[in-house]
Amino acid sequence: MAMPRIGQTVTIEVPSGPFKGEYLSRIEDMDKNWLYLDVPADSETHRTGLLPEGTPIRLKFKDKKNTPCDFDATIGDNLFRKSQLVLVKRPEITAIRRHQRRAYVRVPANLPVELVVMDLQTNQLHRLECLTYNISGGGLSVVLRQDHPLKTGDLIGVNMEIPVDGQFRRVVAKARVVSFMPVSEISSRKTASLQFVELSEDHRQLIIQYVFRREIEMRERGWLKTPR
Repeated sequence: MAMPRIGQTVTIEVPSGPFKGEYLSRIEDMDKNWLYLDVPADSETHRTGLLPEGTPIRLKFKDKKNTPCDFDATIGDNLFRKSQLVLVKRPEITAIRRHQRRAYVRVPANLPVELVVMDLQTNQLHRLECLTYNISGGGLSVVLRQDHPLKTGDLIGVNMEIPVDGQFRRVVAKARVVSFMPVSEISSRKTASLQFVELSEDHRQLIIQYVFRREIEMRERGWLKTPR
């Protein structure tokens, strides 16, 4: 099971307390005892700042096979505050959790989608027009504009049309915001990973049909390796 790699973007999740939320960071260096992380940036506000010593966290990353992994840790002492690095104890291999791959195949896709978000303070609905980044029968990722109002854990409505058999078929679902990730190492834009929590089986099958045909198309064009 792989350790996080130097130069890799990681997510720091603070599960509770005044700093609760998700933060994006980067592995700047490591030795046999410690991981040295760049100053975390809040995934929602994009503000940077050091987390207090002793803060319990869950550090999320992907291994070389793109499988999600995580481990629990705490923010280390203030020794490296002057150099603006976050100190995290290097985990034992047995402490790293490797999560099973998704039950559904996920493929890249650029499909228009409308997200419906309820503002709990004003009871007003906000509608966000965006594009999917990828999609599967279990959820999707969408590319967000920088001023998006989404937060981890939000329940939102999803409205979209899926091209199946030469026709666009409407799909309506309810999804939960799972996490945020940068589109790339050099981009300031982020994607939101959404997990379906309410989706009719008919609509799920439409998505699965689209994914199946999209996978075949990508293999025919050489964009996806055919398994041996």
